Amino acid sequence: MASLFAAALLMAGCASVPQSVEQVAIDRVLKIDSTLAENSSSIAQVYSAVETVNLDAAPKKFKEAFKESISAWKSFADLEKKMYAADLEKAKADIKAFLGEYRSNPTQAIVDLKAQWPQFEKQLDDIYEKLRKAHTNYTVAATNYGVAYPDNSFWRNLF
Repeated sequence: MASLFAAALLMAGCASVPQSVEQVAIDRVLKIDSTLAENSSSIAQVYSAVETVNLDAAPKKFKEAFKESISAWKSFADLEKKMYAADLEKAKADIKAFLGEYRSNPTQAIVDLKAQWPQFEKQLDDIYEKLRKAHTNYTVAATNYGVAYPDNSFWRNLF
């Protein structure tokens, strides 16, 4: 019966069927992570959300890698403040557009944001590199526990 349930979940689009405490914790974090950008109106809001994600039951390697992501979002939130200081209304609109596109195509989202804010191109490149590296590290850690990033994300198909 459990095998049929697991097969039904896989056919319904679930990438993995969490079983251990670690798998459940990782799966929960990845599901939250996969929707943060689209459910936020600012980088600071994304940072605030990732900073409060409960990592207690996650394995050490996953936690460490996810904390790299938190650090990258913090750097981005700090840069967002500079963008707001330079031109508040433009920054709000551009950040909103970035967040709307980030989940489906993060590379294009950062390219578009850099085009709008050439004075911050270097910082945006550095932040994006940190986000990509962190994402790779925690998704690799997740796969080591048999958990895949949610199907509905560009990041899952990136590598």
